[in-house]
Amino acid sequence: MAPELTASPFRVALVALLLGWPSAAVAEPYAAAYGGASFIEDTNLAADLKLNGATVSDGRLYDLSLEPGVLYGAKIGYFLPYRLLGGQAGLEVEAYRFENAIRPQRARFRGMMSGARVDAPIAVQRADADVIGTALNLLYRVPLLSSDELPNGRVQPYAGVGLAVLIAELSTRTSPFEVNKEVSDTDVQPALQLLAGVRTFVTRNIALFAEYRFLHSEPFTFRFRATGTIGGGSFVETARDRTSLTSHHLAVGIGFHW
Repeated sequence: MAPELTASPFRVALVALLLGWPSAAVAEPYAAAYGGASFIEDTNLAADLKLNGATVSDGRLYDLSLEPGVLYGAKIGYFLPYRLLGGQAGLEVEAYRFENAIRPQRARFRGMMSGARVDAPIAVQRADADVIGTALNLLYRVPLLSSDELPNGRVQPYAGVGLAVLIAELSTRTSPFEVNKEVSDTDVQPALQLLAGVRTFVTRNIALFAEYRFLHSEPFTFRFRATGTIGGGSFVETARDRTSLTSHHLAVGIGFHW
């Protein structure tokens, strides 16, 4: 009679531990540069405007559309010399910049304007958003098409999550003056980012990659102050705009791996 084979809980746990236990791999530092496009989702903007301290408007603009923008950046990273569940974990630091513009449009405004309740489309002038970010990402990659020359794989799908610090500048123009002026302000907020991509090695040390990034920030607050004339009288305009940023980045780049 053949012996009965049973899987005890101890054996199951041992097998699971061995499958997940880090095994030897090749460590891999790298540096890369990339460029691409930035797409910011339609956003709602809380805005208030005062002249000489008196409120002119206080409300919210809905579904503001932004034009696609240019993205570029660089990163350095390091994959650990261990395999975990068949892949490798790594860390990278990156810095990037992207610029998008709020195009002239009509957007729905809800709030108070000149003392009256308003719920109607109003004209919105152009504004430019310029964002510089630095981020720390935790990555995981899967090696495909491994060889003696490329033990970590010629093709490497990867995904990651990161924390970013964004420095955003919003530039626009004053609106009520006889001669309007350019105004701008800067704010700093944290953001969460998720990314995924695929890297392909064209030589032992040089790889091309394509990457997607999702980025969502805490709300930015921009404050503006300018002086001008209305009907010959002198006025001080103060304004405050507040909005968060949700963007999608598509990038392609080249990296050097040691």
